[in-house]
Amino acid sequence: MNELRLITGIKARNFINSITERSVDRIARNVAYIVIATLFVVGMFAIFLAMFSYLQTDADVLGPILTARILRIAFLSFFSLLVISNIITSLSTLYRSSEVVYLFSTPMTHLNVFITKFIENVFFSSWAILMLGIPIVAAYGLIVNAPFYFYPWILLIFIPFVLISASWGVSFTIILTRLFSHQRARKWLTGGLFLSGISVAIYAYLTRPRRLVIGDTDSLLEVDRFLARAQVVSLPVMPHSWMVETFLSIVDGVLNDAYFYTALLISTAIVSLQMVLWIAYKWYYPSWTRSLESGGTERRRSGTYRDVTFNPLFKLFPQDVRSLIVKDIRLFLRDPNQWGQLLIIATLLVVYIFNLANLPPYFDNDFWKVIISFLNFAFTGYVFATISVRFVFPSVSLEGHSFWSVGTAPIKIETLFWEKYMLAFLLSLAGAETLVTVSNLMLKADRVSLIVAWVGTFFVIAALTAINVGLGAVYPYFHEKNPSRIASTAGAMVSVIICVVYVLTVSALVGFLTWAYYGTRWTAFHATPEMVRDAVLAFVLIHLIAIGLPVRYGIRSLKYRDL
Repeated sequence: MNELRLITGIKARNFINSITERSVDRIARNVAYIVIATLFVVGMFAIFLAMFSYLQTDADVLGPILTARILRIAFLSFFSLLVISNIITSLSTLYRSSEVVYLFSTPMTHLNVFITKFIENVFFSSWAILMLGIPIVAAYGLIVNAPFYFYPWILLIFIPFVLISASWGVSFTIILTRLFSHQRARKWLTGGLFLSGISVAIYAYLTRPRRLVIGDTDSLLEVDRFLARAQVVSLPVMPHSWMVETFLSIVDGVLNDAYFYTALLISTAIVSLQMVLWIAYKWYYPSWTRSLESGGTERRRSGTYRDVTFNPLFKLFPQDVRSLIVKDIRLFLRDPNQWGQLLIIATLLVVYIFNLANLPPYFDNDFWKVIISFLNFAFTGYVFATISVRFVFPSVSLEGHSFWSVGTAPIKIETLFWEKYMLAFLLSLAGAETLVTVSNLMLKADRVSLIVAWVGTFFVIAALTAINVGLGAVYPYFHEKNPSRIASTAGAMVSVIICVVYVLTVSALVGFLTWAYYGTRWTAFHATPEMVRDAVLAFVLIHLIAIGLPVRYGIRSLKYRDL
């Protein structure tokens, strides 16, 4: 126990020192974190405050029922994401971390090594989800005039909620890695996440919500069917349901029920922790040693297969560029943190697309189709700005300490930069154009809206890729191997701010041009030719700057960097 206390104390002091460090880089990073986190939390709080306010004041008898349904859906999503996030993160934290190798060489017991990394895994995989959950609970408590003890009570039961999901996720990872080699465990996990995504999409399609217009429904049978659908996500034996029941019981003043569900959460968390500690005691070290197996034949075969698979896709590129592309794709597929998070994002986007097909009837007219089509374009820009910072910005830094070999090889620095750019651009463009095309077809938007979305998305992806590859080259972190941490550095925060400002500006210009074309149908607004010309020129100028400057300074930074 002393060794566990010692190592956790050292980690805690290092974390505090990293926060209180007075370097310019750290101060800029902390300020960016605080600003972005505050804006996000305040924005989420405002959205759910408005939603709950409407449901509690204007939705008559269905309001509280719909509020409970929203809370159950939200916390079911949080619980699922926490489990998946812990599974993905633990593959790197428990098995791919160089610190684990060092800790196993010390006199620490295997179980204490696991506990140390488990605490780290819980922190890294859970903080982002908590930033989503706290604004929802705060908005709900404010709207229903919850008693003062509601808020500390909820913060208290968040702890067992997180520990349950972490224990389940990490237990699954250990069992999977113990039964299979590390390479095969990754394949099984990839297939499982893929099937989970398909299952979520099918579920969203088959159980899409009925269109119930509050205030316009006079059929009790229709209300009864709607409420029956609302019970689908209850799942009373799951932790997310106990969380929501605790909220509702406190607000209703039924404290005995609140005590009961709180006790369920705490006792389940204790049992789950005992389970994961027992599994770790039996299997963590054997599974870790198994993960070190080389599997030479399998690896050579997989390498040959990937060469055959990927090279023909990029025959238009020269051989040196093609080799770099195949290398980057291999590195991406070897890191479960990378493709796992991308699969989660893709699943959420699939659910979003299906929801577009189930808009209420009063959105089924040309006016709302144009508005929603434009909002969908802006949403696509925001989503891919986030994806670019997370996956594209670290691409140059992931060359690591071997970057010097590129400088001494018969490959120009410009070639390396443009390879990073083109690979990220083509993959992002394929995903973004698919998203806007399918979503506009779901909306049954007209041809003009579809063309505007296609053209606008092309320029947005080109600019976002240039910003993130360029700034990733200006602010590289070659000593860091974890792409998630690279995406949270000061340089990445600068990229986030620039991307958000860019997306907002371009969305405003595209919105103006869209309204200039459609606005005369519904309002007296009439854009003059000069106004349209200025908007188009501003659009072109912004993209010349957004693409040209990052590319220029990115290449310049790499060329003159001391290797």
